[in-house]
Amino acid sequence: MKKFASLTAAAIVVPLLALASPASAAPGDVTASARNVTLPPGACDYHGYIEVKVERDTYDTGGWLSLDIIDPAGAEVTGVFEQPISTDGNVDTYASTVFLCDDRPGTYTARGSADYYNSQTGNESSYGVSTTFTLKIQAPSVSISASNVKVWKDTCGNVGNVVVSGISNIPAGWNLYSRSGYTYTYNQAGSLVDSNAGSFRWCKSTTGTYRATTSQYIELVNPATGDVTYVTLNRSRTFSVSYNSPYWSSVTKYGSTVKATDKRWRVTGKLARQGDASYGGRRIYLQRWTGTQWATATSCVTASTGQCSVALRPPRRSSYRWYVPATARVKADTSATFILTRRA
Repeated sequence: MKKFASLTAAAIVVPLLALASPASAAPGDVTASARNVTLPPGACDYHGYIEVKVERDTYDTGGWLSLDIIDPAGAEVTGVFEQPISTDGNVDTYASTVFLCDDRPGTYTARGSADYYNSQTGNESSYGVSTTFTLKIQAPSVSISASNVKVWKDTCGNVGNVVVSGISNIPAGWNLYSRSGYTYTYNQAGSLVDSNAGSFRWCKSTTGTYRATTSQYIELVNPATGDVTYVTLNRSRTFSVSYNSPYWSSVTKYGSTVKATDKRWRVTGKLARQGDASYGGRRIYLQRWTGTQWATATSCVTASTGQCSVALRPPRRSSYRWYVPATARVKADTSATFILTRRA
């Protein structure tokens, strides 16, 4: 007779019914266990392992295990390899492996029987068994980071802000044998701007959104089985390239005096700006109000202190101001308006 018992992946002892013939002892116990399986993508081979132990009758001989493996969709799996592996007294141990692929993850059911010929009764003894195991697909991963970049509007340079890290999430029992790959950077129009491991050259008007993409080809090996599988990992990150905000700047009237010799005004302007300790070498402009617009009267270049002076004779009583123009790194600014009068 044959009786099936539902078992979990751990070994569970299930008593079976005694045979009707008094000359034959009770069939005893049957246990079954199955190892859950984790595979990387692309791996197909004999990975499932099911172990069945049968405590048979003393007169049972010629035993063999027969298993049917049912996949998560209810279809029978082909490629089940069964064999006896040991005998200890009246306890026989069988092992089966199952051909599994990465396209059918989920819970599998193993149902079958260990069949014997009873030499005393001439009848067949069949010991039923049932167990389940799960197949999980675990994909390795690669990480890529790309930080946003700030650049100066008036310069060019290289940016190496893309970092590709190591391979992670490799399934247990599998080793990373080899790795190769590339990292490309594309601009917002989709054009390739660099293929040098995440570094690219920007220049002036090349601000906007960029996308860094890496493709890594890895070879995984299972030392226990000798299985080899190849996995392609693709990841991408977007980042932006934008201009730095210009420094704040300030220009003020630092002083004005009248020269006794020619009655000209000597007017001093002073430049200050935030974020840059060097105030020298900047040209600032003294402007005069013409009645309709501000016109440049004269200019000077600041010393390291940020100051410079000009001498002029106003054509009449006029309004003046200092003006510093904007650059890629400094904002424009004007001083407060002041009055200069013509000296006789």
